[in-house]
Amino acid sequence: MSWFSSMFRRAACPVPWPSVPRPVIRDLLFSHGISPGSRVLDAGSGDDRLVHYLGFLGIAAERVCLDADISGLPEHEYDLVIARQLDSYRKSLDSLASLTATAGLLATVRPGGFLVLANDSRVQESHRAACLRRHLSLFPGACRAWRRGRFDLNSLKTASHGRDRSDWQTFIREPAQASLLPQRCCPPVQRRAA
Repeated sequence: MSWFSSMFRRAACPVPWPSVPRPVIRDLLFSHGISPGSRVLDAGSGDDRLVHYLGFLGIAAERVCLDADISGLPEHEYDLVIARQLDSYRKSLDSLASLTATAGLLATVRPGGFLVLANDSRVQESHRAACLRRHLSLFPGACRAWRRGRFDLNSLKTASHGRDRSDWQTFIREPAQASLLPQRCCPPVQRRAA
């Protein structure tokens, strides 16, 4: 933690401060074993500030902002994937599009790595925490959910053996074909623009 403490102060940071609050960044890094040399993918809307900040900390970070970019990502590449406000998550998390996006992101996670759905409750199309948990529970792995400030964070730890993209897709095809996904996700919580 000493590497992080010395660099975590805003005054010592030569790159723009990320839009994600410090306690959330701290949770994401420490609760998922991320340290210098780790690889992180920031998937979703937003800007490059989180990627630049993680790079400043010695963490190899990349960003994709469109769902279409997910299918072109290499498999088993990242220790941590953070998904924030992807377009496919804007409506129902039970939709085939959102499940396909999650399966694609899980394929990029290294064996034993993590996918985190980070939901900022200030964003206009945010979902309730229960929807995020239910969404991740459709995939195999150990789920954890917590709240930090305005963020609902839901994490899925993948198994120690890797699954390829087609393996992850089978977890969404079977329920979809059996009509077990009745589109029961909460309607996104509408927030007034500030």
